[in-house]
Amino acid sequence: MMAVLLLAAALFGVGLLVFWMEPLTVLSVIERLTPNVTYRVRTHRPVVALSFDDGPHPTFTLRVLDILQQHDAKATFFLIGERAVRHPEVVSHIKAAGHEVGNHYFRNCPTLGHSDADFVGYLAGVYCGEESRVNSR
Repeated sequence: MMAVLLLAAALFGVGLLVFWMEPLTVLSVIERLTPNVTYRVRTHRPVVALSFDDGPHPTFTLRVLDILQQHDAKATFFLIGERAVRHPEVVSHIKAAGHEVGNHYFRNCPTLGHSDADFVGYLAGVYCGEESRVNSR
């Protein structure tokens, strides 16, 4: 019984070690397999990159913008296209404050079940119709 407990404790310890090391190891492998995609930028400067996903929200995004302004900080806002179309005034505030805006798909939904045509259509939806309000700088 004691041997089983020691083995379980050892396996748990190894599991914790792998859990804490795995993300960086996996990221390094993914970076080598997909050299045309930027996952991180190595720097010796003490910087932090802030990003906010799935907005804009008409109340919370404006609060975040106020907090960022108080601290003279910039961020990247990855917006859901259909939300950006519904709240163009919030998108304008984000851009006017000098923040970056990124495309986070047109709809906030799982994409794994989408056909290739649906996926491309939703992704392109961000750039159609409301392009000047959503994506221009």
